[in-house]
Amino acid sequence: MKKLKWMLNLMALSLFTFSCQSEANEVQEEEQDFNERIELSQLDSIRTVLNDAMPAVPVDLFRKAIAMHLQFAEHNPDHEFAPVALDYAQGFYEQIQDFRSSLMVINRILNDYPNYKGKQLLMYNKATHHDFLRDTTEARQSYEAYLKEFPNLSADDKEEIEELIRLVPYSIEERIKMQSGL
Repeated sequence: MKKLKWMLNLMALSLFTFSCQSEANEVQEEEQDFNERIELSQLDSIRTVLNDAMPAVPVDLFRKAIAMHLQFAEHNPDHEFAPVALDYAQGFYEQIQDFRSSLMVINRILNDYPNYKGKQLLMYNKATHHDFLRDTTEARQSYEAYLKEFPNLSADDKEEIEELIRLVPYSIEERIKMQSGL
């Protein structure tokens, strides 16, 4: 009888411990979900402020938005919004003409989130950023990778990319002269 009582007490203690652990896990998950919602709300707010202040947005505000978006993606790499947050960050870098930093984030998105819905635009931006920075080898390779990755472009889009590849060796000034017939 003592053994049975002892076993019943052990089972009750086990159930109580399991129940408490389960509740603790639920509380922790709820807290994490709540914190993610707060972060997403803050990201939404800063993007609204940036949009409302266009075009006279101070660079410091862009840098704050960049840091917040990068931090969210760093803390929540598996969250569905992580690649979107990174995409916003690279776009903000582009807005302040920090193309090298934008390229670093673009490469991170393309490497870490290969099926990201904005991949086509990112690959195009990657090529144009390299082109703008006069990294002609990377620009050409990026334009060619874009054509290879998206073979079903419209004829006009394909022609535009092929023209950009042809113009890669020329500076912006030389391109302007070529287009104006000088």
